[in-house]
Amino acid sequence: MAKGMTEQQQVQILHSGVFVSKKRFQCTLLLCVLLSACSDPFLVTQDNIEEFNRYANTKEGLKRDYLLTEDIVLKAPEPGASNWTPIGKDFHINGTSFAGTFDGNGHTVTGLTIHATDGTNQESGLFGRIDSKAVIQNLGLKDVSIITQNSTVGGVVGVNSGTVQNCYSEGEVRGYTVGGVVGVNGGTVQNCYSMGSVIGAWVGGVVGMNSGNNLVQNSYSIASVTGGQFVGGVVGQNWGGTVKNSYATGSVMGRDANGATVGGVVGWNWGGTVENSYATGAPNGVGSRSMVGSVVGENSGDTKVENCVALSPMVATTADTAEKIGRVVGVNSEGTLGNNHARDDMRLIYGYAKTHSPTEAHLAGKDGVGTSTHNTEAFWKTTLRWDFSRSWEWKEGFLPTLRNVGGEQTPTVQAAP
Repeated sequence: MAKGMTEQQQVQILHSGVFVSKKRFQCTLLLCVLLSACSDPFLVTQDNIEEFNRYANTKEGLKRDYLLTEDIVLKAPEPGASNWTPIGKDFHINGTSFAGTFDGNGHTVTGLTIHATDGTNQESGLFGRIDSKAVIQNLGLKDVSIITQNSTVGGVVGVNSGTVQNCYSEGEVRGYTVGGVVGVNGGTVQNCYSMGSVIGAWVGGVVGMNSGNNLVQNSYSIASVTGGQFVGGVVGQNWGGTVKNSYATGSVMGRDANGATVGGVVGWNWGGTVENSYATGAPNGVGSRSMVGSVVGENSGDTKVENCVALSPMVATTADTAEKIGRVVGVNSEGTLGNNHARDDMRLIYGYAKTHSPTEAHLAGKDGVGTSTHNTEAFWKTTLRWDFSRSWEWKEGFLPTLRNVGGEQTPTVQAAP
């Protein structure tokens, strides 16, 4: 086939929509073998990563299945430029999103860089938007740098309507609705974690917003999370969904002139459920009406916060009233609270250096019941009845860690200030 081609002739591999020069075709037969007109799933390698990125954004490529066969290092772009086009990025233009599968096969992609401060990328990440049939799994991202404006951003997926599982992201992710792994979740996110820094307006260490009757579970964040209106260590805003079996240990800061809603696990829980989760960071809300809690900032509507543990050394708000702060939940508006606990020596600071002490600490109250036994296995297994056979694992000297999630999980309680 290659023998009859001229030097300038291009060979089109059927069904791929990707062109390759004669020289590359003769040297590697790259597209036939690795962009897989003759293979399913498509095999993605270091050699064909750029061709894969182009092909996966074609009409046919958006529906295919892919398998990563080795660790990938992306070519560094010029300063301020990008080296990646989010897959499924054109939803607002032609309604397309990724509908296939991508199995990282335990491999990593290093150096993902997307800098789009002009607002051109509405959904950013390795994948911009994936639909209900799509699955992204078994993938690690290292040295991520995504900097956008007014965008929905996740290290792995910007907008998820499918399943993202067994994935992690390390680096900086910045936009408007932002999660370390997924920006907006309309499906399932599980067995995932994030490291680095996550910055936005509605922002969470793992997921920026969990919307509808959807699920974030078995996930954790050790990232630094900084935002505006809704800020959570795991999920910024839980809008009718479920967040369970999760924890966060990084710093959580919210700053908004009208008041931020900040929680160590979830910022704003509206019509959703938060259960079997804990936080050890020190959430802080800056703004006249900021609501802050070690687990949830505000719990409102038909909501539940149950079997959670507040382990922050300190919770602080600049709001000049103790009503905006709590050990477990900052403000509880018609929500259900049950079997929640908090460390005895947690400091609650409001206004400017005013100290608040819980006055009605109980299992169904926003301050929970004080405990000093959080470093014992019996507390988590017996008092909280957490599942240590499938979800959690106990390691002496540490707080509970998640099974089958990965990363260096060494959570401990910070000393009180």
